[in-house]
Formats: sequence, C-alpha cells, structure tokens
Amino acid sequence: MSEEQTLVPELRFPEFEEDGEWEEQYLGAIATFKSGGTPSKNIPEYWNGNIPWISASSMHEKLLNDSELRITEKAVKSGAKIVKKDTILILVRGSILFKRIPIGITARKIGRSSCKERD
Repeated sequence: MSEEQTLVPELRFPEFEEDGEWEEQYLGAIATFKSGGTPSKNIPEYWNGNIPWISASSMHEKLLNDSELRITEKAVKSGAKIVKKDTILILVRGSILFKRIPIGITARKIGRSSCKERD
C-alpha cells in the first residue's frame, strides 16, 4: 500500500461531513435493551389470545404489525413483554442470525420475544 492510500472508506453521504454535528454516545444512553419474557408454551392459557407476539419466525417485514403467534393478557401479567408503537426491534438470538439480522419497527403496541428494543 502506498503512502497516499488510506484505510478510511470513502464518504458515501456528502451531507455527513467530517466536521458535522456528530455526537458520540454509548448505545445504552439512547436505547433501552430488554430481552426474555417469552410465555411458557406449556401453559395454554398464555397462548391464542389477541395480542400479536413477535418472534424470529414473524420478523420478515420491516413494519411489524401482526403475527401468527398471539398471547393473552394472562401471559402479559406473568411477565411477557409488550412494546409500544414505533419501537425498533432487533433479533439477537437464534440460528437465523447466521443468515440475516432481522430488524423491524412495530406498527402498533405488540408483544415481542428476545429482541433488543429502542424506544
């Protein structure tokens, strides 16, 4: 590599200039991370309700509005997580991560599985 070459990639978005108004922050300072809360499949009263449950199998679109899986209010009272509309969900567990990293935005208040959320 010659002295004139650099390892810095070419800027693809001219509106983001090097001396722009960027502020470095820790991700935890601007996002909330939650995981867990998946209702037990061994308790039928937690499933087949009216609350869409987002899991890896339902994260195929960028806008998350519905799911084949649904949970009940009883599942929510037992610890299942509900997120508000316009929450960004990022799948962080599962073998699908070998192929892609599912990311979506909730189009409504919705239940979700092991995803990281940003509100």
